[in-house]
Amino acid sequence: MVASCLEVAHDEYGNFDEAELRKTLKKEGNGRLRTFLENTKYRKTYLKKLPGGHTLTDKSFSDIDFDGISREIGKMDVTNPKRREIQEAWIKITSVAHPEKNLANAFSNITSE
Repeated sequence: MVASCLEVAHDEYGNFDEAELRKTLKKEGNGRLRTFLENTKYRKTYLKKLPGGHTLTDKSFSDIDFDGISREIGKMDVTNPKRREIQEAWIKITSVAHPEKNLANAFSNITSE
């Protein structure tokens, strides 16, 4: 569960000490870890209160390399049993950006709604 917390924190923020967060999270019970995973505001407050005292930089969708993701999904191993399912799902996801042709803007609009 701690690994999931670290992954979520990395998805949202780029500038925190992973070792420090891991050490702190290992001391928490499952209830707090679940809250960390489910609640964005709690997660941000938790990270700011780490012993090093942090100013966090929120990641945005413009930080994500959607073209790279598309390339990797396109060249997935043909022996992967989930390959077709993943590729079809990615096509559906990218169709959201059809009018703008920009996935970062499309995802940003979706999350704001």
